[in-house]
Amino acid sequence: MVPTADVGWIVDLLGPVFIPRFRRRRLELGLDDDLCERAVHAMAEILSGGRALTRSRLVAGLREAGVPVPPTGQAPAHVVLFAALRGVVCRGLDGEGGEPSYVLLREWAGHWEGRDEDAALAELARRHVSGYGPATPADFAAWSGLPARQARRGWEQITGELAEVATAAGPAWVSREAVDSLPKAAERFSAKLVGAFDGALLGHKRRDLMLEPEHARNVVPGGGIIHPAVLVDGRVVARWKWGRRSKKNAVVVEPFVPLVPELRFVLEEEVADIGRFLGTRTCLELVEEQ
Repeated sequence: MVPTADVGWIVDLLGPVFIPRFRRRRLELGLDDDLCERAVHAMAEILSGGRALTRSRLVAGLREAGVPVPPTGQAPAHVVLFAALRGVVCRGLDGEGGEPSYVLLREWAGHWEGRDEDAALAELARRHVSGYGPATPADFAAWSGLPARQARRGWEQITGELAEVATAAGPAWVSREAVDSLPKAAERFSAKLVGAFDGALLGHKRRDLMLEPEHARNVVPGGGIIHPAVLVDGRVVARWKWGRRSKKNAVVVEPFVPLVPELRFVLEEEVADIGRFLGTRTCLELVEEQ
């Protein structure tokens, strides 16, 4: 069991928001409301007792139980998504080959106490500002996916906890406790290599503060893809990928703005730290500006 204090109330809050949004697609895939409800109840039986099944095996179990979920196409993904948004299943451990398995959420994460909707909205807004501030109400709405009315209710409940700060994109807010810890002018560069779909690039409605619009397609080319990126003093200046060089793991950095020579040492430190975390040797490969 993986204990957690948050997954339950977050699913309780967001599940009812997202289930209706995917209904049209479910119907197109032959997943009407009755079939989805039957699938949820059947999954609770199929996965009980700590069982973990891949999606294909779970759908096979549903069909054996008399719930005719189409075994091909997007139907299996959408019926599992429906059950996840209902708080019934979640991802378990990956099996051989990295194929994910699914387990019962309450067996995996433990019991949770329900929260009043207003309390849940306020807490989600508080978590967003804590993780992504300076932020705005529009950022919170975009990040959470909540309807404007609910996002506004959550934000309004925490306004007394926030402090306004000036940014290049206009006023934004941070928690009052964070004001004194906002970064000051640094004596040296700060460089971070963040992974694909990193939260730093997902927490705001607009990415202008950290990614120049003319370079946006280098990192966010479309189709829902967000490439691994290099942040220098909080701004995206390059993307990176894994390469191979001799017996080392080469981290290939592809800048799209000029990088000052002094930055190389800082990038090498960051690349070495990735190697330390992975337990392997790594090296920096800096290619010419794109």
